[in-house]
Amino acid sequence: MKKIISRVLAFLKYILIVLISILTLIVFTNFFQLKILKQEYPNFFGYSFFKVISDSMAPTIVTNDIIIVKLGKEDIKINDIITYKVNNAYVTHRVSNIKDNLYITRGDYNNVGDKPVLKENIVGKVIKTFKKLGIWKDVFSSPPVFILLVITLLLFNDSFKDWTKLQYYRYKDFRITRDSIIEGRDEKEKTKK
Repeated sequence: MKKIISRVLAFLKYILIVLISILTLIVFTNFFQLKILKQEYPNFFGYSFFKVISDSMAPTIVTNDIIIVKLGKEDIKINDIITYKVNNAYVTHRVSNIKDNLYITRGDYNNVGDKPVLKENIVGKVIKTFKKLGIWKDVFSSPPVFILLVITLLLFNDSFKDWTKLQYYRYKDFRITRDSIIEGRDEKEKTKK
């Protein structure tokens, strides 16, 4: 039983380490690309993410959703949802018509189409939507919250180490007999003498 508990706790520890590593990598890469390299949006191996701030695409995409955008202007067809730049703002709408290098878009919730978008202003095509994840992105993007999260997980890890050591030393002198009775080794040796 001790081995099973130790393995489960070790597995949970490695999952936490992987999650913290991934979160840390995303936060630092995002910070480096946006603040130091002065890029307009982060680029993770040809993909980027944006937080939605309006309901113009409701009910498909709503406020505080996170969208994953595959960067590039190729393979865009009618009815695809794209993200494009207009006057230093990013808009995510559905393509309703294509004429040469002009794309006509419209939000699902809007009654009127947008002005035509040049192909060069397109960031990419939306491939995935995560509902209401934008709230959590804001929380974990805050440096004090991120630092507190890392400290909490490290303390959590240390407490499990101490707990497993305590359980080991607590039960190391006991064994289970064929009758499923737990007895100490010292008591067994006394009865033999």
